Amino acid sequence: MKKFALLLSLWLIWSCNQKAETVAPETIETKTVAPKAVGSDEDSHGCKTSAGYTWSALREKCVRIFEVGMRLDPVEPNGMSAFVVMDASAKRAELFTLLEKKPLILTRLSTGKYTNGDWELQLQTQHKLAKLIYKGKVVFIQPE
Repeated sequence: MKKFALLLSLWLIWSCNQKAETVAPETIETKTVAPKAVGSDEDSHGCKTSAGYTWSALREKCVRIFEVGMRLDPVEPNGMSAFVVMDASAKRAELFTLLEKKPLILTRLSTGKYTNGDWELQLQTQHKLAKLIYKGKVVFIQPE
């Protein structure tokens, strides 16, 4: 056992004395990547998307739709929520949904009913003649 301990000690001393192979600095390949500054991810309107801001054409400013808008939950399972932002007079509504590339601007036709010709937003009362897409305080429907 003493011989084993002695051999182990000698091996450890020998392995610690071995010098690491060095590489000349000019042979090391480096890549310089400029760090992206926090908050430098502005969209074309100057809205900071990483902070949750989106351009609202109705309000003509950057908004957080989840703070200023009404949330509409999807009817289908595993769907994404949509948000509706109203203008100050409640005559127009802006709908933010993943179904469309850009937010939809809808105009009020009557109390509680908004449309852009193809899509309709209305108070949650009548939606039997159309395909219900989202529901919340208001419903978002696609005419059949």
